Amino acid sequence: LERGENQVARLYVAALQAIAFGTGHMIETRRENGHTITRLTLCGGATHNPLWLREYADVTGCDIHLMQEEDAVTLGAAISGAVASGAWGDFTSACKAMVEAGEIIQVN
Repeated sequence: LERGENQVARLYVAALQAIAFGTGHMIETRRENGHTITRLTLCGGATHNPLWLREYADVTGCDIHLMQEEDAVTLGAAISGAVASGAWGDFTSACKAMVEAGEIIQVN
């Protein structure tokens, strides 16, 4: 029954939490089936939202590793090109050479 800015803020936080809990459910299902997941690597616009990153880390139980590169799509294209041209033999070695880690949001 609430209206105004407080309602919008609560709905916004609820949407962030819903996304985080959905991802948390997928991670937990994978863990139950023998997968070990301890961190998530994220890039893109959502990395500029500290509230969303905090919710994601806390709900999923995973540290969030951000990428240093702002334009991850262009970096991905460059990595693909480097592998296709033979500059790197595979994606793993190309990524190790071309991707720089950024900030880490740790689980509370």
